[in-house]
Amino acid sequence: MSEDNIIFLNDLLLPHVGAISTFSLPRTVKASRSHVYGFGMLDAGLMAQQTTLFNTVSPQRKCIKEVTLHPTRILSPGGVVSVDIESDACRGRKNEINTVEHVQVRVSISAVCRGDLSISLVSPAGTVSLLLDRRPNDASTAGMKNWTLMTVHCWGEQPQGLWTFQAQYVAETGRKHRGAEPHNDSAAHYRRAETSHCDARNTN
Repeated sequence: MSEDNIIFLNDLLLPHVGAISTFSLPRTVKASRSHVYGFGMLDAGLMAQQTTLFNTVSPQRKCIKEVTLHPTRILSPGGVVSVDIESDACRGRKNEINTVEHVQVRVSISAVCRGDLSISLVSPAGTVSLLLDRRPNDASTAGMKNWTLMTVHCWGEQPQGLWTFQAQYVAETGRKHRGAEPHNDSAAHYRRAETSHCDARNTN
């Protein structure tokens, strides 16, 4: 066995806890870990002290992009409906967004079997976020009314450009299906702090 693969055992003395057993594996990681405390313990007192030095973030910014589907789209079993939403992220206005923090999508879809719906969002940078996966145990016929879904997968991205909302109706064998109907769409962007973090939201 090479030296890089050796597991090193030792004791670590922690204030108010005492000695705990730690291990390093392998050497190339260069970090001690504990089965009890993982990579270490947090010093709550020091963390509270450090908060006095933090710069608070700026007020949240919000930018909404409304899209209404006329007529409503019919989503057949096994089919996909895509809705393109062009967003300027409120460019030139006081609530302009330059960097995504998180994205919220509000959806209204009538469906015979809600659990067969799969919903995703594609950012202008091409990042695909699965907002809602199929749920085999959800046989509700109520559909979705103003459901808010969220993703942080596009954190740090530029929100200006084309967002694509996608709804897929995955027909389950043995179930009766008459399809689904997405209605409206909108997108909202939010911003916090000087780094222009933002949140985009798609709403139906």
